[in-house]
Amino acid sequence: MFDTSTIPECDVILMKHVLADWSDDDAAHALRACAAALAITPGGEQRGRIVVADLALPVRQEANGSGHINLRVDALLALMGNRGERTTTRWQRVAAAAGLVVEAFVETPSPSIGLVVLKSMY
Repeated sequence: MFDTSTIPECDVILMKHVLADWSDDDAAHALRACAAALAITPGGEQRGRIVVADLALPVRQEANGSGHINLRVDALLALMGNRGERTTTRWQRVAAAAGLVVEAFVETPSPSIGLVVLKSMY
């Protein structure tokens, strides 16, 4: 996932429970490599998306006293080792560092999976 030559051109890349194990810099590096594989339209724009199936933790008022299950899952993951989920704000920073923007944060019924949909900022 760090070497662009190993990722074939495609419309969608799905990464599930992968990037939480990497630093923000390494995650941005992997996302840059993935973005390079996204298909290009005849007009020269990237049409593909990267979908990251990891948590996007709430921030500020959303998190205050919410008892949000994802916050509890994150605490358990942190206790198990050097793993941690990102907040929505951190996801936006990592995406920007990779030349991407967050198109959507999608909650799912699973307490350990949310979807972060990324697209090229160009």
